[in-house]
Amino acid sequence: MQLRSSTRLPKGFTFSSNISRNQPKEERDSYASFLRTMEEDYWKSVSTIRSTYFFDGIGRGGGFLAIPHLASHGNTKTNVICRLLESWLTKKLVEPTISDSIPVLEDSIQSSVQSIERQLRHDPKMWAGISQAFIHIRCGHVFMLDTCCDDETIVHLGADEFYQEYPLFVDVEIKMHCDAHHLPNVDPTEVLIAFRNVVSRSKGKDEKPFVHRVIIKEEAVSSNIGSRRQSVDM
Repeated sequence: MQLRSSTRLPKGFTFSSNISRNQPKEERDSYASFLRTMEEDYWKSVSTIRSTYFFDGIGRGGGFLAIPHLASHGNTKTNVICRLLESWLTKKLVEPTISDSIPVLEDSIQSSVQSIERQLRHDPKMWAGISQAFIHIRCGHVFMLDTCCDDETIVHLGADEFYQEYPLFVDVEIKMHCDAHHLPNVDPTEVLIAFRNVVSRSKGKDEKPFVHRVIIKEEAVSSNIGSRRQSVDM
């Protein structure tokens, strides 16, 4: 099965140390700081959960098979956000469309990220107790899985029949800082959504994701994606 590359993909913030110098310094520092915070003190302060979802991609309306990764150390909060993302994926796979494109993999990356954001904003109260979150989504053909996943349990499922039945994957990783005193109507939750369509083995792990920053608060919410809204005094 050959995947069609999406055209005119928007350029996002690269989630790495070489963030584009075209971005304001304070913005680049903000992303670099976020990355360090989420990676430092990994075992003590960050709750992590990761699952890989396999599906056939033949047509909208099919199901998927979810396999959790070993050594995840999530909690009730990560499980709640994971269920939100599973709900998003279910909608993408079952929603009717006249397009013959493969869901998720051949959809516009920007539209996928925007639909994820809408799903995450559905109920701000769900973010109570979560101060920061990083959601990393990778998708592609199963034979590209080893370029973005080092969990041998997932990569070496080993059954050709399995790969024939579920040749496509969406890999979801969630990391978050939890704070029992965090209230969504008082303190905003900062979320980074990194989305990468793994279509080229030559680029492998060096391929940078499209990254989108979201601020979630129960009353006032803001985002840096899409067109800027202008307020007009009446």
